[in-house]
Amino acid sequence: PLLKRVEYEIEISDVKATPKRIDVLKQLSAKMGFDPKLVIEDTIYTRADTSVVVAYVKVYNDEKTLEA
Repeated sequence: PLLKRVEYEIEISDVKATPKRIDVLKQLSAKMGFDPKLVIEDTIYTRADTSVVVAYVKVYNDEKTLEA
């Protein structure tokens, strides 16, 4: 990839309230095996009139690319 990162759109269903960004980052890192230091959460929101949270995240290949 040109930017040395992968972007994901994640849906979390059946939530009572919008989760904290750090909680989404920790869950994603644990389930997908990513290093939490290389994951940046771009956007997080709850879909109107639903219990679905949508998060857009970017996972970088390494710290050097992340800091550039």
